[in-house]
Amino acid sequence: MVKLLLIADDFTGALDTGVQFAGQGAQTKIVIGKEAECLQLEREDADVIVVDAETRHLPHDEAYRMVVKLAAKALKEKVPHIFKKTDSALRGNIGMELAALLEVSGENFLPFIPALPAMNRVTRKGIHYIEGVPIAETVFGKDPFEPVTSSDIKDLFRDTKVNVQVIEKKMGYEADSKEPTIGIFDAETAEDIERVAGDLKCLGKLRIIAGCAGVASVLPGLLDLTTGKNEKLHVKKPLLVVCGSLNPISQRQIEYGVKCGFPRYIIDKALQTEDGYFDTKEGQKWISSIKKELCRSPLVMIDTGTSKDKRLEDESVRIKIADIFGMVVKKLVNSDACNTVLVTGGDTLFGLVEQMGCKEINLVGEIRPGTVLSSMRMEQKDIWVLSKSGGFGDEKLLVEVAGELI
Repeated sequence: MVKLLLIADDFTGALDTGVQFAGQGAQTKIVIGKEAECLQLEREDADVIVVDAETRHLPHDEAYRMVVKLAAKALKEKVPHIFKKTDSALRGNIGMELAALLEVSGENFLPFIPALPAMNRVTRKGIHYIEGVPIAETVFGKDPFEPVTSSDIKDLFRDTKVNVQVIEKKMGYEADSKEPTIGIFDAETAEDIERVAGDLKCLGKLRIIAGCAGVASVLPGLLDLTTGKNEKLHVKKPLLVVCGSLNPISQRQIEYGVKCGFPRYIIDKALQTEDGYFDTKEGQKWISSIKKELCRSPLVMIDTGTSKDKRLEDESVRIKIADIFGMVVKKLVNSDACNTVLVTGGDTLFGLVEQMGCKEINLVGEIRPGTVLSSMRMEQKDIWVLSKSGGFGDEKLLVEVAGELI
């Protein structure tokens, strides 16, 4: 019986939040793409169903309708809890999606806990900070696709009609309201989140909830989804990194790998624009050179190169790049050049899964905060996929992850 429906707005978010439940032994299933359209929750035997609704880049009204549809399905099929996963950097259609969940649920209060202390993302007096800096003043304020224009979380809801309340830190919490309200909870530590969530359970206010992996990490125990931690599985080198993110944090991780002497391949303009490139002699030679490096090096990186190329900010180019990465990985995996891939960026990961025809995703665990290990069945092969958001991790992450693989 499904005890929790988790609605994420992109693929990496679905994984890094779903793994909080899988890591505690809850049977967790990922549903992606068109599979969500025909989802029948009453027939699922998983404890947690995670839906990648792919609403991050949709227009507001489309994202709203998608959340209404999924939440209504869960309510009709008597799923006791609905969790709306939000981006810890406040990107996407958060305001409209949370308004949709509150309105369709019939509840009077939706708790929203946006903090992720493990990644130094905290909320003070309703203002969201990363590394002590208001988020709109960080690299996320300069994102070419979805810049975060305000650090005040209430501003996410300016285009909605719901009542919004900032709830500052205190020893006990209440959740009574005369009209449907979204409560934004301050939190700076994991203990803050545990206290807030514990009080909400006592108040019977965990029917619907929103936040990122920070609050998801405490929900298994509160919702009786803990059956014991899964055994950690080990994967083998070489590690192929595919980075489609333009986030400066991801770029620094790639550049650090280069400084450490690991090979880097760039999807140049010809790869971005020319269909059938990999069937040409030049394209086949490019793939062959990567195969040779994977035999010699424990870490090989492929990315888009400099983020200064304005063409990369085009929506159609971004989608095409995700598909190209998927084609590259498919060729390398099918040739047995590697079976361990680290993917940075939700769009890139989604493109990989579509290209590889992935039908089965099993969450294994979180090897670093925000870096998730999954086993994916792609066509006739099982491969290990490490995934992370473009904005997660310090510059040494890729090199250190490669060093930990045995």
